[in-house]
Amino acid sequence: MISVTSSIDRKIPGISIRFRFLLVCVFLASLAVYLPSLRGAAFWDDTDLMRATPGTATSSLLLAFTKPFANYYRPLTSASFAIENALFRGNPFYYHLDNVILHALTAVAVAVIAFVLVKSHWAGLLAGLFFAYQPTQVGATSWIGGRTDTLSTLFLSLFLISILQTNSSKSAWWKVAGGLTYFLAILSKEQAILSVACVPLSVLLFGTRQKRDAWRLTWPYLLILVVYVLM
Repeated sequence: MISVTSSIDRKIPGISIRFRFLLVCVFLASLAVYLPSLRGAAFWDDTDLMRATPGTATSSLLLAFTKPFANYYRPLTSASFAIENALFRGNPFYYHLDNVILHALTAVAVAVIAFVLVKSHWAGLLAGLFFAYQPTQVGATSWIGGRTDTLSTLFLSLFLISILQTNSSKSAWWKVAGGLTYFLAILSKEQAILSVACVPLSVLLFGTRQKRDAWRLTWPYLLILVVYVLM
């Protein structure tokens, strides 16, 4: 966790050592509130996800990208279960733990988004804690099958950080990060496709406010959508 916050500090100007400490607090607080879920059992379709039945999307990394996740194409979510099935052999504790860690990392990302928007460490802390303790997160975080939401939300949060920084930094790194995190988000859950609208909006609200720049930043994301459809 310290290395993650150190990386953020190098890439986003203005993040102090104190805010890095606050991010660690958000992460730990997010873990703490969901500790009871680690004792939860598997229910609904959890059992099927944890079986690694031969020929299904959650049985191998290859099939994760060639077989549907239930009736959807969510290869990254399928791959996460395939890895867990190979390592943990259906022990629900570890599947719950992974969901909780994903939720905690997302809370940290939400805190960073708030900081980038208003340049206030305390606003970042409150935003991260509000996300961590928001009751609507319980279903996704405590339910093993909610992995589609915890995984896609993490990548969407990183995607939002990236496009915000793209408009305030000349570094090409943020453009690459934005495209990669957007692609990973839609590979986790197809509804994330609609978040492409955030790209031109970020330019119009936080960037140059020029339509030409909005289009220049958006078209690579449209190519990503084409790749996704072809997959």
